[in-house]
Amino acid sequence: MAVVKIHPISQTLHKAIAYITQDAKTNSGILCSSNCAVVPSDADNITAVMRSALADAEVKRGVGRPGSVLAFHVIQSFKPGEVDADKAHEIGWKFAQAITGGEHDLVVATHVDRGHIHNHIIFCSANRVTGKRYRNPNSNLKKIRRISDELVCQYGLSVIEPEGRGTRLSSIYADAYAQHGKEFLRFAIDDAVQNSHSWQAMVDTLSESGVTVSMRGAHILFDCEQVGRGVRGKTLGENYTEHALHSRLGREAMSEFIVAKNLVTRVDDKRWQVRIPGKKPAQYFVVSDQRIIDHGRQMRLYLPASGSLTILNHQGQIAHSLNVEDLYQSFSRPTPIMSQHPHVRVERGTSAAQKRYFSYLDSKIESIKDDAATTSLLAEILRDTQPEDIPLAIESKLSQAHRRLNLFIAQRQKLIDKGQPVEGMDQKISAIQEQQRALLTLRKQLEKRHKERNR
Repeated sequence: MAVVKIHPISQTLHKAIAYITQDAKTNSGILCSSNCAVVPSDADNITAVMRSALADAEVKRGVGRPGSVLAFHVIQSFKPGEVDADKAHEIGWKFAQAITGGEHDLVVATHVDRGHIHNHIIFCSANRVTGKRYRNPNSNLKKIRRISDELVCQYGLSVIEPEGRGTRLSSIYADAYAQHGKEFLRFAIDDAVQNSHSWQAMVDTLSESGVTVSMRGAHILFDCEQVGRGVRGKTLGENYTEHALHSRLGREAMSEFIVAKNLVTRVDDKRWQVRIPGKKPAQYFVVSDQRIIDHGRQMRLYLPASGSLTILNHQGQIAHSLNVEDLYQSFSRPTPIMSQHPHVRVERGTSAAQKRYFSYLDSKIESIKDDAATTSLLAEILRDTQPEDIPLAIESKLSQAHRRLNLFIAQRQKLIDKGQPVEGMDQKISAIQEQQRALLTLRKQLEKRHKERNR
C-alpha cells in the first residue's frame, strides 16, 4: 500500500531539496537519485539546474504570465513493514519518471529515519524539452495516485481498493494511512525550523507551505489542507511542542514561563516590557517580541536557560542582573507537555478486530512498563530522601529532566543543521521523556494519597 500527496513549491526550492537529500535521512545519500546532478544528493547543483530550466522556460514563453510555481513536491508513503528501502527507492524512481514523462529535472530521496519508509520526489515545474509548465489541476492527484497503485501492484504490494459506492478516494486514503498528513506537517516544520532562527520567520515559512500556526489553550496547533484539521504539536512528537520549537529555533535550551497579560506592555513594535510580580518598588526587564507568544488569557515567555537578564527599576534605570532560571521564583513553571508520539508503532493485524486486539496488548504492555518505571524511580528517591521531602525531590528531578530534554532537543537541531545522524540523540530524548512520565505519575499518585488522608 502506498499513499501519495503533491504540493507546489513557490519559494523554498533549495530548502526543500536540501531537506529531502539529508544524509541522516537517506543512508548517507545512497537512497538519492537524480537525472540532473552527478551527485544525486547535491542540493546546490540540483537547485541550480532546475533554476536554469525555469529561466529557459521563461525565454521560450511567448505570452501569458510567468509561472509562480518552481517545482512540485510529491510524498509517497508505504505501509510500515511492507517494503524495504531499496525496493521503495526503485518504485519511487519509476513513479517519478511516470508522472513527469522523463522530461523534467528531478530528485528522488527515500527516507528511512522514521518508523515507516517513504519517498520524497521534487521535480522542476518546467519541461526541459518543451519549456512548458507542469499542470496540476485538482484531478491530477487522482491520476498520479492511480499510477502509484499500478506500480506497487507490480511489486506485489497491497493496493487501496474502494470499499463501496459513494466512498470518496480521499477518505479511503485518509483511513488507510492517517499518519501521512502528520508526516507532511513534520517535514514542513523541520524545513521551516532548519532555515529559521526566529519564531516569526518559522511561521512565515510554514505559511508559504500552506501550514497555519495557532494557539489553543496551552497547546500549539498546526493546520494544513493535507490534514484537514488542527494537529497539536505534542501529537507530532516531542520535537514539535511549542517549547521544543523555541529551543530548536534558538539552537539552545530555552526556559518557559507563564506570564499574566497585565504584566506585559509594548515598548515598541519589536520589544515587550515584562514586570516581575511581587517586587516593590516595581522591577522590569525588556525582551524581543519573538520571545513572547500570546495564548489568549496568558502569555508564554521563552528565554535562553543559561542566559541572564538586565533588570530595570521603576525609573527605567539598571538595577541589577538576574539569571534566567532565577525567574522561576516569581513566575510559574509550566507542567511539561508530554508527547503523544513517544514511539513509532508498527501496525499489526489485518482485520479491524485484530488491530484493536494488538492495540489493546500494546497499551497494556506500556502500562506495565510505566508502573515498573514509577516503582523503580520511587525506590531510587527513597534511598537518598526522607519521606517528607519526596515531593520536593520529585519537583527537582522534573526541573532537571525538563532542562536536559530541551538541551538535547536543541543539540538535535544542530545535528540536523550539519546533516549528521540523530538516532543517538533521539534515544536520549526518549529516555528523558520516560523519566518525565514516571515522575509525573509518581507525583499524581502522591497527590491522590494526600487528598485521601485529608478527607
